[in-house]
Amino acid sequence: MDTASLVFLTSNCLVALLLAFLIFLMTAYFSLPVRSHSEGWRVARRMLSGLFGRGAPVAFVKEGELSHPKDSKNHKALKLALVDLTSVTILDSPPAVQASAKPNRRRASQAPLVERRIGLRIAGPGLVFVGQGESIRGVTGLRKQIRRASGVHCRTSDGIEFTSDVFVTFSLVQPPAILKVGYLGKRPEDIRVLNIDPQSGVLLTASAELEDRDKAEVYIFSRSRRNASLPSTDLAPDQPVQEYPPYLLDESVKRRITAAAYYRPLNVGEQTREGWADLPLDEAVRIFRDLISSVSYDELFEPNPTYRYPLGQYYKPRFVSAMRSQGILSYQLVQRIDGAPLVLGQRVDPLTHLVFPVQEFTARSTLRDLGIKIVHAGFSELDPGEAIRQQRLENWQASWQQKADAEKEKQDLELKQIKNQARENARQAMLSTLSQTLQATPHSEKEVALRIIQVLETTAADPGTHTLLPLSAITLLRNLRQSVSAGEQPPGK
Repeated sequence: MDTASLVFLTSNCLVALLLAFLIFLMTAYFSLPVRSHSEGWRVARRMLSGLFGRGAPVAFVKEGELSHPKDSKNHKALKLALVDLTSVTILDSPPAVQASAKPNRRRASQAPLVERRIGLRIAGPGLVFVGQGESIRGVTGLRKQIRRASGVHCRTSDGIEFTSDVFVTFSLVQPPAILKVGYLGKRPEDIRVLNIDPQSGVLLTASAELEDRDKAEVYIFSRSRRNASLPSTDLAPDQPVQEYPPYLLDESVKRRITAAAYYRPLNVGEQTREGWADLPLDEAVRIFRDLISSVSYDELFEPNPTYRYPLGQYYKPRFVSAMRSQGILSYQLVQRIDGAPLVLGQRVDPLTHLVFPVQEFTARSTLRDLGIKIVHAGFSELDPGEAIRQQRLENWQASWQQKADAEKEKQDLELKQIKNQARENARQAMLSTLSQTLQATPHSEKEVALRIIQVLETTAADPGTHTLLPLSAITLLRNLRQSVSAGEQPPGK
């Protein structure tokens, strides 16, 4: 083979290699979610390494779940992860080892070592390259998550046992809810969550939903701003919630994800590490049991002047407020310029009211420290079991029967007293009429007897007296008149 043919063959091979590389590079750019030229170059190199059998395993992250490749379950062996739009990966960098003392040849081998943690890196969604020395610490989903515990046991203050299903919805991405708060009095205990109509600005309702620690924080903030001349701001609208990907990962969201990733407590019983997503449900179960154990069975179900159904109208909203206060929250303080308490039905006017900028609650709680927002929480109907339900039904029946019997006895006693009083009144009236008849102009004995019988019949015919007389008395009067009338002689004989 001559030199020209060799040059031609070599140039063709180089062109073919260059075209193959360009094909790999174009494939990397258009078939995989790369965001920069450096990532495209790394994908192309990886594809070339795979052709020669030197490729590292690839992990797939979908809906917050990490799928290991079959040939490796070691996080440190993973060099590439493909993350869907609803997830992110948390990459942990190794500690950098450095000597804390100044360089000293004689004591270099004895210098104390200090570990410096570089930190965590939030990567994704898309194609994630695991750097040199990095490992996947964990993955998390960006959608709002729901956890449910079935058959949770609890007891009331009077020892009645129930079972219920407790559920909670939470998120690491959604911004904190903004509560409008204000004073309906002069004390910190009078701080309420305000419901202000966004159109008219009228204060509709106020509820005592804040925990004591949050009330103290609002009180300290209001005291520190009392003498400061700050311009009033507008009432903050509810922040839009991003329900669907792609999600915006700003610095605050990344800090929340990082804080949640560090939460890895050890379950001593099962010797396993728990994730941050298990904590909201644990808190919900704890608060649910504390709430039910503080009230009696009758307080949960027996209607009162305020609530027809206390469990659904009071205790369930109270549980929701308590759970929401465990997560991240923001507040906006509304005050009157003259310092007077707020009044329901009053319009929040910029000329008479001062609206402070939005502040985030900083009082510590477990969920708040991890940056978790509680979207919603609740529990199902309380089930006491068939035996307890039947027993409570019988107790209720016995209680109401006792009340009915007592009421009947009271009514019978009142009726008896009314009858006795009516008899006494009728007797007094009859004696008075007979006395007047006997004291009138003297007549014959028969005429006197007929007048007495007539008085008795008139008294007996009165509706009030007629119901009090026995039938034998009325019959006796009728027979007596017939006997006296039969003994009279016709006039002129």
